[in-house]
Amino acid sequence: MVLAGWGSTAAMITSAVSLGVAGDLRSPFILDEVLRLYPPSFMIGRTATGKSSEFPFKSGETLLISPWLIHRSSRAWASPLDFRPGRWADRVPGAAPGSLPFGLGPRRCPASRFARTQATVTGDLLSNLPRPQATEVTLLENRSPALSQRRDKPDSVPERDLSSIS
Repeated sequence: MVLAGWGSTAAMITSAVSLGVAGDLRSPFILDEVLRLYPPSFMIGRTATGKSSEFPFKSGETLLISPWLIHRSSRAWASPLDFRPGRWADRVPGAAPGSLPFGLGPRRCPASRFARTQATVTGDLLSNLPRPQATEVTLLENRSPALSQRRDKPDSVPERDLSSIS
């Protein structure tokens, strides 16, 4: 379980380091806001198992749910693109409407509690890490979205050779 969940947990911790809040991950407000903006999986696939009068899906159809997009919806969040940990003050940590970083229901990630614990322990280890004065961040390309401090200028990003990908 440690290795299976490490990629997504590492992405969450990398994002927290880049935002300058890694040492504050013990706070559920900080942790939930990092998870809201940078969920461990940007897309969750499910198969509809039955009919519902509420939804227009047929049994057997594949459904794609994007926590990344839902967490950025202005219908669920005020100023959804801003990092605002205070928005969690009146919500139950880890269980707010419009928040599904680990999925929901019976197929929710079984390691979600472990990932949250791993993040808080790592946050304790990184508590003496100096906070960046100011930083520009960019998304890393990965299964799990993560932030990294930008080390190049936008106009100097090298092109990729895709010819070797089959």
